[in-house]
Amino acid sequence: MNTLMYFVYIFTIILLVYSFIATILFSFEKKLLTTNIHIQTIQKWSLVVILFALMLFFCKSKTIPAKFYITPWIWGFLTSHLFIYRKKPWIHELLGLGILVAITIVLFFKQEEIIKVVTKHSLETVSIEIAVIYITAGLLFGVVFWPKIKH
Repeated sequence: MNTLMYFVYIFTIILLVYSFIATILFSFEKKLLTTNIHIQTIQKWSLVVILFALMLFFCKSKTIPAKFYITPWIWGFLTSHLFIYRKKPWIHELLGLGILVAITIVLFFKQEEIIKVVTKHSLETVSIEIAVIYITAGLLFGVVFWPKIKH
């Protein structure tokens, strides 16, 4: 199961870094390979593979590291960024990404305390529920703060 966990980590980080760089360069009117339809297709299929790997990992693993719970959150807002388009964004794309990164940092360091306050349980007893909540919250926050802008 460690191999699967590292697979999910590595591919999620690669997609996040690529999308982050693409957002920054787009904000400064530079072009990256994001307009290439093949790159977008590879990104979308990678997210589908990561979702299946996440589901397999959460169903088969007996112990899940506490810091791994942030991965479904990142998957959620990456998915909303790659699949949802808007003509007019509510806020600037770079500001939205900054807000999501700030929330991610807070979740990374304080998620155990947040989960104990909200559910009154520890991470071990609510593992799949937390993953589903993180995916859903990531999707919703991604739609609000970091959708792709259609030109």
